[in-house]
Amino acid sequence: MVMVEINDGGPAFPTKRAALDPRASGFFTEDGMTLRDYLAARAMSALLVRVDVVAGDYVTNATPDDVATESYQYADAMLRARSAP
Repeated sequence: MVMVEINDGGPAFPTKRAALDPRASGFFTEDGMTLRDYLAARAMSALLVRVDVVAGDYVTNATPDDVATESYQYADAMLRARSAP
C-alpha cells in the first residue's frame, strides 16, 4: 500500500498563547483546523447552494458523500494553485 501525503496547507487560524502554567516558559500554539478543511467547508457551502438553486431542493443524484468529496477536490485545487509559481 502506497501512502500519499496530502497537502493540508497547515493551520488555517493558528493562535499563539502564553503558557498558563507559571513554571512553563514561552508560548504554545493552537493550530485549529487545517487550511484544507477550511477551504473544503467554504466550497461545500457553495456547492450546497448550487444544488438548492439548480434542483430546487436536495433531490439530485449528488449524495452527501459526493458533495464532501467534491468539496475536498476544490480545496486541493486551491492549495495547488496557491503553491504554483
